[in-house]
Amino acid sequence: MAKISDKNQVARLALSILLLLLALNVLQRTGWVPLSNLSILAIYALIFFLPMLIYIKRRHRKGREMLRLHGFKFKYLPFTLVISVVISLVCGALNILGYMLAGSFVDSAAQTTAMVDFSTQNPMVLLLTMVILPAVTEELLMRGVMLSEYEQFGTVRAVLLTSVIFALFHANPVHFLSLLVAGVCYALLTLLFDSVYPALIAHLINNGAVLLIYYNQNFMRYILEDVLFLIVAIVIIFLLLILVLKMLEKVIAERGSRGKLKYLHRRTTRSPYRSICLWLFVAGCIAKAVITYLI
Repeated sequence: MAKISDKNQVARLALSILLLLLALNVLQRTGWVPLSNLSILAIYALIFFLPMLIYIKRRHRKGREMLRLHGFKFKYLPFTLVISVVISLVCGALNILGYMLAGSFVDSAAQTTAMVDFSTQNPMVLLLTMVILPAVTEELLMRGVMLSEYEQFGTVRAVLLTSVIFALFHANPVHFLSLLVAGVCYALLTLLFDSVYPALIAHLINNGAVLLIYYNQNFMRYILEDVLFLIVAIVIIFLLLILVLKMLEKVIAERGSRGKLKYLHRRTTRSPYRSICLWLFVAGCIAKAVITYLI
């Protein structure tokens, strides 16, 4: 029992980061403490990096190992880029489905997946705050620390649990399904290469696509009404999926025995669900989503 409790400390890490982000969000919305975008940016980074560094230190683990900051060979970059584009397209299609179910493209899209909002139209600041920083911090937390820790409970369970946590973390029900699918893909990429870098690249590309769509909503609404465009888009996605499967077969043949995909069937009788912090984290994410959409 002690061993299980020890491993569930990672849920406490996720909860602490969530609570700190919520506190920052409250400060933004209420204006109790005037904060510039630069201040928010610095606080946002500290909220992620400081707890993670403390956690790694207390676990007596090497940061490079727990964060999976392992080398990534350049020859796998084309595959990573292609699969990243496919993930973005699939997630985009799922987001469109979410918008349709929500009943409004613009109103739903207005609720971004960012836990912290930056009131700026500066392109460089937006690139940093909506694309680069979230991808880096979230990948190091989710596919670095959390995936490494939850693997102790079984690899399949680790992939699914971290993906659900990743989707909940954004507190956006419209994007939940696409975030869940993205989380699974990012986790599998991390396991295949035993490195967080491929998932980070995919996350950056996906965030970039979301940013482009978000600031070109009128154009997106226009082309989505074009049946011919939709047919061409489906054909392109289908062809890219075939290409990815071909490339994936080759990569697995080379990396499968060295990565951890061969352990995906591994099971364990231990459970990560005995941590009250995990359930408090889930409750906090749901509460954030409800409050965001009601206000």
